[in-house]
Amino acid sequence: MCITEGEIDCITAVQAGLPAVGVPGVDGWSPWWARCFRGYETVYILCDADDKGQGAQFGAKIAAQVTNSRVVMMPEGHDVNSYVVAEGFAALIEKIGVEL
Repeated sequence: MCITEGEIDCITAVQAGLPAVGVPGVDGWSPWWARCFRGYETVYILCDADDKGQGAQFGAKIAAQVTNSRVVMMPEGHDVNSYVVAEGFAALIEKIGVEL
């Protein structure tokens, strides 16, 4: 399961074959949502690196509440969608470290 910041990044992750949900913006996370991710082996928090550090803060906030999570930062200057546009679906899957 993946958590993304924003709907477009979520759609892109799903198109890559990854189950995903999108949080509506950096400050859109609600703490009670953490319980929705219990039972997954790993929850990948896909964080933007196209902002002023907000992506890392987004990932840290969620990871503190979703204990079965792993933060995955996109390369500098990218969010999930722009990374896939530049490098392709396979690059995203490899970056996360999953096999489909």
